[in-house]
Amino acid sequence: MSRVWSIATASLLACSASVAHAQAAAPPRAIAFLADYQLGDAALAVADSVRPVIYYNPTILERSGPAMSAFILAHEEAHIHMNHTLSDRGAPDLARLRRLELDADCYAARSLVRGNADAVAAATLFFGARGADRIDDRHPTGTERASRISACATTSVPSEADDARGSRGAGNDSLTMR
Repeated sequence: MSRVWSIATASLLACSASVAHAQAAAPPRAIAFLADYQLGDAALAVADSVRPVIYYNPTILERSGPAMSAFILAHEEAHIHMNHTLSDRGAPDLARLRRLELDADCYAARSLVRGNADAVAAATLFFGARGADRIDDRHPTGTERASRISACATTSVPSEADDARGSRGAGNDSLTMR
């Protein structure tokens, strides 16, 4: 019983460290990180003009391990930093949504590669293993994501110029990205 408790405690501490690292590396706009054990996904970025929030499920992040958790949180931060927005008007443009996901993966990989290369490696392996599968229609295939993450990890750290090249969303619409 004591060994199981020690392993669970160590995993929870690693998950907490990933969240603390993400908070410390947050872009200038303050992002709130809120635990939600009922969240059906590992993490979810929600932003409006007042306060961006990343909701995360500690149980799922713990199961994902510290490296993958760091990538997941960096991916959600990227959605906020890049002002990715979704609009409720009309049918979703799936091609656009998939591009936004790839942009967030790229930004996360480029942000993490120097300080947490293990997170980039974990994401590349995770998505590569998914192959042609998608999380849902809004997300690219695992192969597409692994390829993009790997390619982006070899480029420089993202800058404000990257944001100006068209990956930014328009307006102050509410955002909910995974």
